[in-house]
Amino acid sequence: MSAGSMQPAGLRRCAGGHFAMIAGMVVAVLVQRPLYGECSNDNDCKGDRICVNSRCVDPAPQPDVNDTPAVETLPIDTLKPQTTDSRPETIGATTEAPEVEKIEDDEDDEARETFPEPGLWDIWFNPVGFIQFGPTAGVEFRTAPNLYIGLHSRYAAMGMLYNLLLESRAESETNWNVSTIEVYPQSAAAGLELKYYITFPSRPHMLYFGMFGEYMWGGYTAFEDAYYSGSSYNEYEDEKLYEAWHQSVGMGATIGHRWRFGESRKVLFTVGLITGVARPFASTKEYYSQIDRSRIDRKVDLPKRNEFIFMAEVGIGYGM
Repeated sequence: MSAGSMQPAGLRRCAGGHFAMIAGMVVAVLVQRPLYGECSNDNDCKGDRICVNSRCVDPAPQPDVNDTPAVETLPIDTLKPQTTDSRPETIGATTEAPEVEKIEDDEDDEARETFPEPGLWDIWFNPVGFIQFGPTAGVEFRTAPNLYIGLHSRYAAMGMLYNLLLESRAESETNWNVSTIEVYPQSAAAGLELKYYITFPSRPHMLYFGMFGEYMWGGYTAFEDAYYSGSSYNEYEDEKLYEAWHQSVGMGATIGHRWRFGESRKVLFTVGLITGVARPFASTKEYYSQIDRSRIDRKVDLPKRNEFIFMAEVGIGYGM
């Protein structure tokens, strides 16, 4: 075989070997890519694509900073939380809130006013007793925030109703012709009382209720201007007929209202009711002799009957 005839065949074998090598490399690359993925880092991907899980993907869109709404920040001293009365309360004292005009009536002003507490003790006087069962004076001492213990005395001899009651009793309890009576000037009463005052935050005045106990004593002298002796009739000019004396104890309840006046609320005005019952434990009559009117000749014990008490209390006083 000549050289000319051998060359094409060698060339063909050489070209065929190169083609087989290139084809093997392509096949190896094609076989290798599915095993190891499309990429190992972002540089293996084209353009802006990135490598995620050995695959080239488009990056996720990033939010625009300019599209984020602005958040307003406030200083802490201007924060005003809502309170239970629906009015803002400023935290801190560095910033003063602007003044707001308020229209308030007199009742609102009085409701916010603070009033002094009742005094530790007070004195009082009931002048209405002159037309009842005697004028009464007393003193009260505070033993607890609203509880008072008091002492009082009543001068029954100067009470108009007390005098009328004894005169009516003198005329009904004897068969003698009683012309007039003379009430003992020592007729009086003394007692102990316990009162509880109810105060109010919106006003200085007070309601009260309580109870009392009282010891009473008194009497009168009955006079007559005539008496019968057999068939004769003799006239006397205000001769003593008998002496009547009584002692009793009473107890009851009281209720009313007390006003406090003045800048310091120490001037007191009280209106109330007193009711109860009195029980005599000694009640006697001593009759004078019809012959010698200066001598007592007999003594009679009167029946003991309960008597009801009902009086109005109108007092003025002063607190200390």
